[in-house]
Amino acid sequence: MTGGGAIESDLDLDLVLVNSPLKDYDQSVRRNDFTLPTLGLAYIATCANQNGFSVRVLDAEARGLGLSEVAAMLNEARPRWVGLNLLAPTYAHSVHLLQLLDPSISVMLGGHQAKAMPRAILEDSRIPRIDALVLGEAETRVPILLTDVNTRVELPSVFWRDGGKPMMPVVRSKNPFLLAPTSMPCRCWTEAIWTRILTGTAEFLNPRWSPRADAPLIVRFAVQP
Repeated sequence: MTGGGAIESDLDLDLVLVNSPLKDYDQSVRRNDFTLPTLGLAYIATCANQNGFSVRVLDAEARGLGLSEVAAMLNEARPRWVGLNLLAPTYAHSVHLLQLLDPSISVMLGGHQAKAMPRAILEDSRIPRIDALVLGEAETRVPILLTDVNTRVELPSVFWRDGGKPMMPVVRSKNPFLLAPTSMPCRCWTEAIWTRILTGTAEFLNPRWSPRADAPLIVRFAVQP
């Protein structure tokens, strides 16, 4: 069972975010219709869209796509960037997909595996290129990277590979959100609520919240007055 189709080729795409399949469906038949929504990728895409970028999400697992099919769709669409969420069950498939990708396309990586073992991923010679390895919640950093890849030297928890060498600078951000709060996809929140969030006076379901680069993960659980 395959989902087929194509990514819109008439668009100048800035980024395609890919949820890698659990199996290579070029080799194995998909035997179920169950899959979890790619909520994290959707958050990133929504934030980037609202900041003026053209972004699409390709859920290869939900569509039952083989790796060669995914690569063909990406190479035909020719986005500036391709982003993958690296997870333990799909890591090998993600690596294979990156090997099939047009070498001119910039590569952005994230996900649980990236957070758990960034150096090992940067040193994995099977991955042809890594232009940005983003640790933690990426909504605020992806739009900045899409604007200019050179900003990665100023962004917290963003690593990359340069000439085969892992680049892992330690960067502290003075602004936990990096983007203007009103540019984030939380329409129901007023300026007053944002002010309370930024000053730490809002009520949170997680009482250990503190401003940091991946604060949006916790901010989603803010309780409105």
